[in-house]
Amino acid sequence: MEAGSYAVKLIRKIQNEDIHSISPRQDVTDAFNEHVQEWTKHTIWADRCRSWYKDYKTGRVNAIWPGSSEHFIELMKQPRFEDYTITYRKKNMWSFLGLGNVPANMTEGVDRSPYLSVDAIDPRWLAAINRERQD
Repeated sequence: MEAGSYAVKLIRKIQNEDIHSISPRQDVTDAFNEHVQEWTKHTIWADRCRSWYKDYKTGRVNAIWPGSSEHFIELMKQPRFEDYTITYRKKNMWSFLGLGNVPANMTEGVDRSPYLSVDAIDPRWLAAINRERQD
């Protein structure tokens, strides 16, 4: 579920921001792999044995997350876009903003300020204003 949600967030960013390509940065993957190898030194995974998850000759662990399942799930909730090299379709990365409008700006009769609501006003302030008006 989390991996699917992660992928959908990446795809949405690509579509919404007119991105040509997105790929993990090499320095980031190198640093992550270094962290994994350091982490495994303090676990059972460091024992000398033959296994599918490690290279027997070098001892390098190749197939394990450095933490619990819950830890992995938490990290996968939100992509770390700073860990990627992003290439945009156009020279200016901000060109996807277009003319700065949304469909509601072009539709007759649509509330242009939906963020304003009487319900959002502090009732104490409303009471004070009403008292002033009565005076």
